[in-house]
Amino acid sequence: MIFNIAAVLKSIQIFTWDVNYLAELASRKSRFSSRPNLYRQLPHSKLIPPLVARKQRYLHRLGMPLRLLLRLAHLGVIFGPAFLLVAPICALSPGRKRPLLHGIMYWCLQRAGATFIKLGQWASTRPDILSPELCRVLCELNSRAPAHSMTWNRHVFRSEFGVELEQIFRDFDCNPSGSGTVAQVHRAWLRKSGLEVAVKICHPNIEEHIERDLRLMKIMAEVAHSIPLFRNFNLPEEVGYFSQMMRQQLNLRHEAYALDHFSRNFSYWKNVHVPVPVYQFVSTHILTETFATGTAISAFSCDSLEESLTDPEKEVWTLAKTQIATIGLQSFLQMLLWDNFVHADLHPGNIFVRFVNKRGKVYWSDRPSKELVHLIAQEDLIPQLVYLDTGLVTQLSRKDFQNFNDLFKALVLHGDGYRAGQLIIERCPPQHRSRIVDPDGFCRSMDTIVQPIFRNVSLKLKSFAIAPIIFQVFDLVRDHRVHLDGSFTNLVMSFGCVEGLGRQLSPDLNLLPFLASAALQYLVTNVAFKLDQIRDNAALVVMVSKHWRESFHLPTLTLLSTIEQYLAKHSTTSQGDSLERERLCHVRNGGDVPKGQL
Repeated sequence: MIFNIAAVLKSIQIFTWDVNYLAELASRKSRFSSRPNLYRQLPHSKLIPPLVARKQRYLHRLGMPLRLLLRLAHLGVIFGPAFLLVAPICALSPGRKRPLLHGIMYWCLQRAGATFIKLGQWASTRPDILSPELCRVLCELNSRAPAHSMTWNRHVFRSEFGVELEQIFRDFDCNPSGSGTVAQVHRAWLRKSGLEVAVKICHPNIEEHIERDLRLMKIMAEVAHSIPLFRNFNLPEEVGYFSQMMRQQLNLRHEAYALDHFSRNFSYWKNVHVPVPVYQFVSTHILTETFATGTAISAFSCDSLEESLTDPEKEVWTLAKTQIATIGLQSFLQMLLWDNFVHADLHPGNIFVRFVNKRGKVYWSDRPSKELVHLIAQEDLIPQLVYLDTGLVTQLSRKDFQNFNDLFKALVLHGDGYRAGQLIIERCPPQHRSRIVDPDGFCRSMDTIVQPIFRNVSLKLKSFAIAPIIFQVFDLVRDHRVHLDGSFTNLVMSFGCVEGLGRQLSPDLNLLPFLASAALQYLVTNVAFKLDQIRDNAALVVMVSKHWRESFHLPTLTLLSTIEQYLAKHSTTSQGDSLERERLCHVRNGGDVPKGQL
């Protein structure tokens, strides 16, 4: 009976939207049926006259309260009975309370629609708010959605570009290669150039449905915030952050910009590939990009292939997996510390692996196989990572990036957990700082977590797990009611995902060289570029290249303190210092930096 009511309410919602849509199409047809052909060929989105548009907006505003009430009733039918039924069970068996509540939450979100599935997936990346157990449950939410028809695809192309789909593409695969909550992807070939592309098209009415749900979430967050029990969660701010993220995903121009940004950032990397948008056929609801092939990176963590390999083949395969893990960590640090433009959705489905030879020819297979291992050995192939689905990115503001850099310096350069805790508290907004419980205890606990990490000279992934440390820090954040910015949390969780993939691929990989490389990037970007003249960096470049090989064997802090002292000493050098000029000329001519200068 409950599900019949939900189905009826859903049908009323769909009928309400369909009536509005049919009225819009009828108004277009009646208004412009007598116009010249040239006028009719313009994009449909530009054909709505001002008077009709005003009437439609007025009717839309009148219908919005009704749609909100119907949607609220629909959600009440889904969430209400489930929690009413589970309450007595929790009271009778307290030991099963948490797993049962988590399972009910998963079930309800999965059936509440695209927005709530996305909400659950986003909440799974916020262990500073929710428990790790609930985050692990929510990250399993399935974002696959039913595919829409080719009729809608043709309508969108006609509406956005004013031409038929067949005029743009020589061949268009009617069966989507993937369908998510917001859009679905088709494989196609451009008619003029023959270029193979992936075409991403938004689902029908997805904007209206998500905007309606976001309005409801905002109302419910305001109501919950007025209750003292939920005030510490700061729900209105978190819902605002989630709404901004969802609206960004609804406009595919944002994803095209992110693809273009990433492809330019990695244009000099032979080991990283990012598809390029075809801007001629990019709009709010359509994204056309170059088609990228590859194997999902999760397939390379399977051990079944290694069991069938000989010892020489195992060596080749182990080296290839180590290279894949290395490229993943290096490229993430490039996004984080150098570009300040980070892919915020780095789950295994968005990272492909393929192999290229010296001439740039691409090799890949549906899954790793013995034949692929033989090709790697015979053709001297190197792995290449392909980053897909860049709809979610994290880019810190100048202030937030400086805060992150200061925190990075306290943790990596100095290994000072207490100072890191102080920085987190000091940089909190004033309205959140007053709610923190026992700030000094938070700083001491941070130091307790950080100190054991930097006692290890070798940080191998098999004996050093970052994910548990991240969850320990987030447990502290929740216990002491410390506010963390959502973008910062996403950065930390993205690094945890990359580190987890690296652990599966190459457990013997040592993190120390990556920390040294990251710290060098930090110093170069934040200290060296403050020098007055570019020529002042010459000595630094020589010194870094001289000590680079040794950095893989030295403790991180020794190398970094040496470089930091060197930069501090030479950052105040005057432009007219003749001795400095002589030293730089000596360096340019191939001489070493004098020992007394280091």
